[in-house]
Amino acid sequence: MSPTFSLLVLGASILLIVVLIGKCRVHPFLALIAASLLVGVGTGMTPTAIVSAFEKGMGSTLGFLAGIIGLGSILGKLLEESGGAKRIATTLLRALGEKNAAWAMMLVGFIAGIPVFFEVGFVLLIPLIYVVARQTRINLLYLGVPLATSLMVVHCILPPHPAATAITGMLNADIGKVILYGLIVGLPTAVIAGPIWVKLTCARQAPASQAQFLAERGEGNIDDSQTPSFGVAMITVLLPLALMVGKTLTTPLLSKGSMAFEWVSFIGNPLIALVLSICFAYWSLGLRRGLGMGDLLNLTHR
Repeated sequence: MSPTFSLLVLGASILLIVVLIGKCRVHPFLALIAASLLVGVGTGMTPTAIVSAFEKGMGSTLGFLAGIIGLGSILGKLLEESGGAKRIATTLLRALGEKNAAWAMMLVGFIAGIPVFFEVGFVLLIPLIYVVARQTRINLLYLGVPLATSLMVVHCILPPHPAATAITGMLNADIGKVILYGLIVGLPTAVIAGPIWVKLTCARQAPASQAQFLAERGEGNIDDSQTPSFGVAMITVLLPLALMVGKTLTTPLLSKGSMAFEWVSFIGNPLIALVLSICFAYWSLGLRRGLGMGDLLNLTHR
């Protein structure tokens, strides 16, 4: 490859960064990733080599985790601000009913916890616990423990959360298999430590002091008229896992070194899977609902 062509590719990547940030109002981190991909493709690198170079350029495992944390934060913020997590919660609560409220909150935590960190998920969903407890007169612990437990289980053992992803990288494990095993182990753990545990140890009926506690936090209601649909929210949440698990299930069927193998491995890489999921979330949770790119940039910068 001639030096002139290399300079043209570099110039195009710089121009792409300027256009994406200045004109299209794309998040700077996503713009830098797009420019890196352009340089890689323009210089003839294979898709998997592009990802490896990106990780090494950011500092091996630290760089990989920095990318995961940054992209995960963007996706989680979009889910939070759009009301997608709230839509999932209210739909599951209505579907399972008041009788199974503890099970509903466990599922809410398990699903909503996939793209968001534990602290964010808890702060995001705890107002919903207050609303449900006020309307049903169920003990706050009976609802809150299953939610918190499932959020923590997902945060600790399921990629793309940082700790699970770091350990996966250190052990050179297949991230798709880790997700599958994490679901197999994590869901029963959340069930036992959540709904089953509170049923055995916690009174379902709210104590007399709870009414005063909730009254001090004001009235609340569940209004999801402005939130995305349940199906759209679920697809957005589960898309990164589907891409990573899809890589694990598909690559054994392909010839190593083939173009199909390269592209499947590329798309199923955690960094690329999250980038693609964010692009989808920009449309499903933002543009589709009438928000502009400037609005989305402001949301993800907060």
